Amino acid sequence: MDDRRIMVPLPDAGRMAAIVDAIENRMAHLRRQSVVDGLLANAHAPYIRPGRVGTELRRRIAAEGRVA
Repeated sequence: MDDRRIMVPLPDAGRMAAIVDAIENRMAHLRRQSVVDGLLANAHAPYIRPGRVGTELRRRIAAEGRVA
């Protein structure tokens, strides 16, 4: 069995934390965006309820020229 390993220097703890933070923030943004995109794609569906979220979606839909 071959025990050779490739050693890769890791960034210091502060830089690692910043990298992980940036990745998590980006993933959270993409998750939120995909939810909004999904709702916009199904804007004709009756489950867009009245209220703040529904109003915001209708505003975005209107801005895109779609009918809600």
